Amino acid sequence: MIEQFNVTSIGYSHVKSGKVCQDFSSSYSDGERTIITACDGHGGNVYIRSHKGSKFAALATLRAMLDLESVYFRKYIAEEIEYNLKLNILCEWNRLVREDLAEHPIRKRELAILTDAQIESIKQNPAKAYGTTLGGAMIFGNRLICVGLGDGGCLLLKNGEIIPAFPEDEDEPVANITYSLCEENAFEQDTIEELKEILQEEINNGEQYRANIYAIYQKPKSQ
Repeated sequence: MIEQFNVTSIGYSHVKSGKVCQDFSSSYSDGERTIITACDGHGGNVYIRSHKGSKFAALATLRAMLDLESVYFRKYIAEEIEYNLKLNILCEWNRLVREDLAEHPIRKRELAILTDAQIESIKQNPAKAYGTTLGGAMIFGNRLICVGLGDGGCLLLKNGEIIPAFPEDEDEPVANITYSLCEENAFEQDTIEELKEILQEEINNGEQYRANIYAIYQKPKSQ
């Protein structure tokens, strides 16, 4: 039996300043598969709805992973599964953002603290208001599938040894920049290669695996 849990905690600086929690995590298990997600809404002023963006990222990841069926792994090659998983997550996240914008248009009061340049950037790309990273992992049969976009990571604990799911990306932005779902050409950019799967990882009997989709170190958020 696989146990899973998630905890979302608001930081002290957000409590002190009265900001909402911009992060979102979730977990799911139905006996066939176990899924965990952790999505980090950007903290810069321009990301005025990142608390929604992170929730939508977790939901999009969960739905895309639930759509994967065991027959796919026999019918399609790994690259095709990876392509479709990435596409489904990005399409679903953008659909949820568009739906939210239609139901709740951005109000002037939300833009009050922004500069003219920041307001213009949201007008050009409304999804920027929802900027977030994403992280997720699913154990499905004898496969472990991990997805990630932006800072953060996925760590596996196997018999006391910590194993990173993703290789180090030397080209990943540093300082206050990170990859983001809100980038209009996110799928075409090389940065989307951060969204990967581990399809061949065996979950063997007698070996204990734990997946943690929080990085061992934290990089600063986008501003």
